[in-house]
Amino acid sequence: MAAVGRLRSLTPEELVFRLAEELRFARERAAARNGTVPNMGDQPPDETVPRILFVSLREPEASRRLWLELFPESARESIMISDQILRNRLPLFSDVVDFGAHIDWHVDYRSRKRAPLTFYRDLHRVDPRAVGDTKNIWELSRQNFLLHLGKAYFATGEKRYYEKWKEIILSWIESNPYNLGINWESSIELAIRGINWIWSSWFFIEELKQDPALREVLYAALSTHARHIHDHLSFYFSPNTHLTCEALGLVYIGASFPSIPSASRWVARGFDILERELARQVLDDGGYFEMATYYHKYTIDSYLQYLVLREGRERWAPDAESKIKKLITHLVLTAEPDGTIPLIGDSDGGELLHLGRNKRAVRGACCAAAALLGDSELASLCGDAYAEEALWLLGTAGFETFGKLNRNARRATYHSINRASGIFCFRTGMGERDAYVVIDCGLHGWRTCGHAHADLLSFEWYCDGAKVVVDPGTYTYKGSRQSRDAARSSQRHNTITIDGVSQSIPGDTFKWKTIARPKHATARTFERCGLFEGEHDAYEAIGCRHRRSVLFLDTELTVVVDFVKVARPRASLLSNLQFGEGTLERIGAHAYRFISARNSKSYYVRFMGTRDFDTAVEESEIYPDYNRAVSAPRLMLTERDLRVDQVIVTLLGTDSALLQSFNLGGDMVLKGSAAERGYEIRLAPEGIDTVFIDAKALQL
Repeated sequence: MAAVGRLRSLTPEELVFRLAEELRFARERAAARNGTVPNMGDQPPDETVPRILFVSLREPEASRRLWLELFPESARESIMISDQILRNRLPLFSDVVDFGAHIDWHVDYRSRKRAPLTFYRDLHRVDPRAVGDTKNIWELSRQNFLLHLGKAYFATGEKRYYEKWKEIILSWIESNPYNLGINWESSIELAIRGINWIWSSWFFIEELKQDPALREVLYAALSTHARHIHDHLSFYFSPNTHLTCEALGLVYIGASFPSIPSASRWVARGFDILERELARQVLDDGGYFEMATYYHKYTIDSYLQYLVLREGRERWAPDAESKIKKLITHLVLTAEPDGTIPLIGDSDGGELLHLGRNKRAVRGACCAAAALLGDSELASLCGDAYAEEALWLLGTAGFETFGKLNRNARRATYHSINRASGIFCFRTGMGERDAYVVIDCGLHGWRTCGHAHADLLSFEWYCDGAKVVVDPGTYTYKGSRQSRDAARSSQRHNTITIDGVSQSIPGDTFKWKTIARPKHATARTFERCGLFEGEHDAYEAIGCRHRRSVLFLDTELTVVVDFVKVARPRASLLSNLQFGEGTLERIGAHAYRFISARNSKSYYVRFMGTRDFDTAVEESEIYPDYNRAVSAPRLMLTERDLRVDQVIVTLLGTDSALLQSFNLGGDMVLKGSAAERGYEIRLAPEGIDTVFIDAKALQL
């Protein structure tokens, strides 16, 4: 019956698409059984050298000189990593994995479980208990590490890096017959692998010109990759970054090998999809529609390359430039002060291309966009230094353009208020030691909300060079269902959970049984201060409401006030604070000191409330990368037997004396002072009414 209901929910267009795809699956299954590979035309033409699409590698000598001058540490890193790759020690996520004498392209390197070499569609819903986490297998086969070999060759000219690159590609092709095995199952994986094969090949272009046998194999392999992608685009399965990366892959393969009979059709379709999806996937404020910052970064990378590739042929689509600028500005202004993105929602640990040194850094994309578009506003957001990503995408001409832009323009404030996406960020500036708070009060996501977390009203706090209160991140997708669900529950985020029930309740790996929604979200700013107020509907069904105010007072103080309305008695309330790497110790009644492992500085937190509560520290984990768990303290405030309304105040700052001076009076006024500076925060029944600093009202 569920299948019948699912069929009835399909639009006529989707039904036709899925029926046609099932017919293709049947033909492909028969061909795989017979060992048949699709005929891509006559023998590869004499000219099978991939066309170089980016100016940096069309002008290798100038780019090499500038790269070694500006980024010598990147060259050294790529040489060091490549020397390990020569011994089959491969960088995957945050691990370096030793594969021994032979790389097994079908093994999950963590569980050591192996996916069978059967028709790829039969592995579509494979049980992780049988084959492990397919994400780990796919990460290996994306082969992002090939760019390290290319860069090492670019820096040294040593042929051993080319020979290893050749060995890896031939090994993969031999071990993955067409349409057999898990590495053909997801079209986005083929696209990212194809892009990495092409980009890395450009570093070795002179060697390739002397190696017609390898060129013929690579030409055929990329042809079959593009054919498979084109036949299995994710229009209905995952029309998100899957679809845009697949479209970009078609553009790359078709443009790099224009002699392939279908090349022009692939390029045209790829550009068409990218232009249509830009309007659908990017919100009016520049936010990404899945509400996951890591996938927002994927989208920026795809569209930045779209701009470069499109410019070489014809001008990009109308409004594309303004949309992509909004997309980049949104993430740059909500990035943490060190330039890395907060891990709101899922993060899969991957990347499209390893052009820079930090896959979570967004200012490199901002720098490249500034140089490409000649945009001084973007240039002012990414600092003075030219980014390595920009060099690879734009070459020395981009460096010259960037140098001419006015990078000293100052914004009135650097706060970022994004009502469409529900991401609200207050910050004192763009420097690494600036203070910063980001709050999530947006929709849960799009469609099935596959990359969402139950994090309504959750926040992060960064101060004076340290990640203090952080999002836990994502540890796994399919490795452990328990770990997957725990990391995306509201209990693990910096928000309130009632009766031990997550705001939104997970279904399967990328679905939810219930979805909470924001009811209200507003923000006001004044110079270096800001006030956020928001509410959601997660607990209305059990007679409770949660409303939160976040008051950001420059670098000195951040005040979080939670208003919990209780219409029917409930068993418990949990307010969670997940800290970054460091130690957390009690220094007073519901007062704690956090010592950051990053800079050894102290940061303070204190709780107050209108009812009795308990606080406790627990050693927990955060996940700065996929598969990477790092010990970090977690601070939990708990209340039992909720029968009346509650107000809970959380004070965060760097001055212990200031936090200890505060008291919450029966008139619902917070007062505190230190170093001859006084604060008075008057609370209303469901929010912050007025704020006084030294008896002067703050105009929020």
